[in-house]
Amino acid sequence: MATKKAKSLLISYTLLIFGGIIGLHHFYLGRDRHAFLYWSTLGGILGLGCLRDLWRLPSYVEDANEDNYVKVTKSNRNKHTSKRPPFTFVRLIAQVCIACIYGLIASLVIPNENHIHHYISLLLMAAGEAIGIFTVANVGRHKLGITTPLYLSLMAVFCNVIIFGSENPGQIVILTALIASPVASMYTTYKSPKELQNNRGIFRRWLILFLAGCLYITAITVSTYHHGEVTSEDGEHIKVKDAVDHFFLSPFWLEFKDVLYTIYQEGKQHGWRHIWVEFNRALDPEGESNALKVLGLNEHATDSEIRRHYKKLILKWHPDKNRDNLVESEKKSIEINKAYEILSKVRNRRKLKANVSTS
Repeated sequence: MATKKAKSLLISYTLLIFGGIIGLHHFYLGRDRHAFLYWSTLGGILGLGCLRDLWRLPSYVEDANEDNYVKVTKSNRNKHTSKRPPFTFVRLIAQVCIACIYGLIASLVIPNENHIHHYISLLLMAAGEAIGIFTVANVGRHKLGITTPLYLSLMAVFCNVIIFGSENPGQIVILTALIASPVASMYTTYKSPKELQNNRGIFRRWLILFLAGCLYITAITVSTYHHGEVTSEDGEHIKVKDAVDHFFLSPFWLEFKDVLYTIYQEGKQHGWRHIWVEFNRALDPEGESNALKVLGLNEHATDSEIRRHYKKLILKWHPDKNRDNLVESEKKSIEINKAYEILSKVRNRRKLKANVSTS
């Protein structure tokens, strides 16, 4: 049987230096799960894994070459035929941290709008923690099925909810990881020599990692959409969900070409640092520009003008005056009321902030 080319320690260190944050050196060594963990946590939990690999990498290269040549010498056989791997504190800490990260992201995938959503988020939390424990546990020569960490995570979440309640998801995430990770480690075994032979082609390996990465990015994006916040130019915190809805009605989106030209002119006249202010204003995260447009006003409109136009438009689109077109009348009335509500909140916040700053 033809042997594969031995892995180079020099190449491994080069990939660690230039691509360690996304796990390129582990992918080169055939440690795909390890590579995904580094990519999903920015270098193994914010670079800590990369720092540890500076002295651990020679052993990884040695291990990879042993797998490639399928050398099962007497010493190697004695080394890896015990039923359970020895306990390692570093792997346990990694399991706890990754379980917390994946569990938290999974729990935020759906909005927490009612009790049903809340309990579904707890189930997703348990699934995310189980995937985190499973992924770390299967790095290298170790082996653990997905069912064990899944059962343990579900039981841990259930017990935490019963004992401490479900009002603090962060506490549940941490306690579940601290309970499920060490217990799952007790069920870890060694992979068989056949399982250690990675015969998957490079395309298949990239495809699996690509799909897993897409799923991970999607989960983070959806979580951010439902629970994230952005800061407006006035320093107000706005939910990302509302900011996205306002963005598609903003001047930046509706009048893209003109807005870019306006921002460019602002940069030329007032300095390029002023571009960010204009860019943020064009995104209209608070929805003020679109609300003024709905009421037929400009940004210099006074509070009295806003109230006057609001009353005028409400009367114009009242269902009693539009019996032949009730659907459009109701839609317009909702749009006008929402616009007036947004303007009232924005203007009141600014007045309050101005009063605080002057006092």
